[in-house]
Amino acid sequence: MADPRIFEERYKAREDLSDTQLKTIMKKMDRLWKDFFFTNKKELSKKDFVSMIKQRYESNTTAFNEMVRAFLSVWCEVIDLNGDTFLSEEEFLLNFAAEKHTNIQQNKQVFYSMKPINGRVPNDAIIAYYFRYITDPDKANFDIILDAINSGV
Repeated sequence: MADPRIFEERYKAREDLSDTQLKTIMKKMDRLWKDFFFTNKKELSKKDFVSMIKQRYESNTTAFNEMVRAFLSVWCEVIDLNGDTFLSEEEFLLNFAAEKHTNIQQNKQVFYSMKPINGRVPNDAIIAYYFRYITDPDKANFDIILDAINSGV
C-alpha cells in the first residue's frame, strides 16, 4: 500500500509540475486511498488490510470487483501525469518507485511485459492486468503482475 508522502516526494522531483498540479495529485491520491480502503482510519496494518479485503471479497464478490475496477481506474488517472490515458515508461517507473519498488531493471521488465506500443501502455490494459491479478481466484493462470511479484518486484 502506497504512502501518499512517497507520491509527494516523487512528484516534487518533476520540474514540469506546478505546485498546483502537485497539490491536486496529492489530494487525488489521498482521497483515493481514503475512499477505497482507509475510510475513517488513519493507518491499517498489512494483516488488517488483507483481512479487510478478504472479508469484502467473501461477503460480496460482485461489489468487491466493482470497487477494485473503480479504484484502478482512478489510480490510473492519478499516475497518468499528462492525462493521455496511457502510461509511459517514465510514469510507470515513477509509480513503481513510489510504491518502494526500487529495482529499475525489474520494473522495466514488468512495463515491457505489458507490450507497450510506441513506449506507452493504455490505462485500460494496466487496469485489466491489475484487475486480473487482484480478482482472479485461479492463480495457476499466467498473470503479468503475479509473475512480476514472484520474480522479486
